[in-house]
Amino acid sequence: MTGGYPSPPSSRVKTPSSPSTTSVISKLLAIGLSTMRGDRRVITLWAMSLSTYAPRSFSLRQELTTSLTLVATPLRQHHIQTAVDIEAWLPPLYVDAQQLQQVLLNLFFNAIKAMPQD
Repeated sequence: MTGGYPSPPSSRVKTPSSPSTTSVISKLLAIGLSTMRGDRRVITLWAMSLSTYAPRSFSLRQELTTSLTLVATPLRQHHIQTAVDIEAWLPPLYVDAQQLQQVLLNLFFNAIKAMPQD
């Protein structure tokens, strides 16, 4: 008897097919790390949602150029060339620059994913 319970018969104990303690622990650690990464993403998204709306006036050409600079590496990796062609007479925008930049980045990354692969 072990701890007040009868010991299982040796014929019912299957040691070879039982996962090792090390493999179980490593899988649990991987699950824990994935959960922490997910938690961090949720907190980041939550913090972004709390940002205040701060509209300002700026040039669409400038914002597009800045956003394209941020995605330059993935564009090069996928052999995608871009050009900013905006009429000079367009008036400045009056919007929240951070929100517009997020929209533009999402648009660019979705376009990159939609392009045919080499």
